Formats: sequence, structure tokens, C-alpha cells
Amino acid sequence: VPLEVVPSVFPDLVVSAVTTPSSAFAGQVITVGWTIANAGTAPTPGVSWFDAVYLSKDQVLAPSVDLKLGAVQRPNDLASGEQYTRSAQVTLPQSASGPYYFIIVADSANTLFEYIAEGNNSGLPQAATIIALAAPADLAVTNITLSPATGLPGTPITWYGDEVGMFGG
Repeated sequence: VPLEVVPSVFPDLVVSAVTTPSSAFAGQVITVGWTIANAGTAPTPGVSWFDAVYLSKDQVLAPSVDLKLGAVQRPNDLASGEQYTRSAQVTLPQSASGPYYFIIVADSANTLFEYIAEGNNSGLPQAATIIALAAPADLAVTNITLSPATGLPGTPITWYGDEVGMFGG
């Protein structure tokens, strides 16, 4: 019978908080924040790791389906019981519409050895962010200038227009 020896000292990264806006527009740049704690019994080794930000239609991380919006490197050690807070500015997809969750994954490339505690490396906010499609631009010409001010039939003229952007039409 094989005997399994379990290390008694190992780090354990846990996503303890995620902050996101309650609403946003597709294509907008927003800030996502998170806090990660080392709930293990040992400090992390002297290696850096990346925390990743995913956008998901549900509360379950599926890297083959969910969109990875970015990653932030953590270059320092993290002692047992310590935590850190990070944020990232991410750009929402132009086509996103409806409720979405931002899932944070600590050590997204599994650089750190956490023994059996890899399953708790992700976290998400309590509520979804409602993403709305941005209203299309509605441009209107407000002024036309001709050069020369008068023209003769058959001679070219140059015109310049001033445009004003309006949203929501």
C-alpha cells in the first residue's frame, strides 16, 4: 500500500475580494480591483506569478469560453497571513451586452506549488456587472463653408463642414 506524505507547510493563495462597477458600456475601459491573501502555512517561494482577469457570462471559470482581459504580475514574496490588493484597467468587448462576471485567478499559470489548494485560486464579485451596448454616434453637419464663396457653373469648389457628435439621437 503506497503511503502518501502530505507536506504540512505550503502557501495557499485565496481571492478574498473583487470589486467591479455595477454597470458599464461595451468598449469602455473600466477598473477591476481584487485582494489576494496567502491563507497557507508557508510564504510563497521567491518567484513571481500572474493574476488574471476573465470576463464570463456566468459564475464558473471556463478558460476555453471566457475572455481573458489581462493579467498583472506579482513579483514579491507573500508571507503566510499577508494579503495584497491590485487593480487593472481592462477594455470591455464592443459586443458585450447583459450581465457579466469578472473572475480573478491568482497564479493563473500555476507557477506556485500549493499542494492541494489550487481549487480556491479564483474569485468573483457578489453581483454581476450589467454591460450595455453604447449608443451609436449620430453626426450632424452644423456648418458648411464654400471656397470660393460663389461659384460658376462647371468650375470646382471646395467645401468644409463642421460636425457635431450626438449620442442617443
